Amino acid sequence: GGTFYEKVSKGYKVVPPTSGAAVEKISQGAEEVTIGEIKYVKLGATYYMPVQVDGKNMYEVVEVEEDK
Repeated sequence: GGTFYEKVSKGYKVVPPTSGAAVEKISQGAEEVTIGEIKYVKLGATYYMPVQVDGKNMYEVVEVEEDK
């Protein structure tokens, strides 16, 4: 479901996704943003770039620096 976990001593904890990871879906509440000429999907502090993997539409986690 696009949630990333890390194993800890008493189970698992939710962690931010790792850059380069690909997911099929992004949770509700994401917004489409354009930075420069590139369109991303942003959810919280995480940016996703729409990509094709083996002909399938997916989203890759990317690092993006916004102009401030």
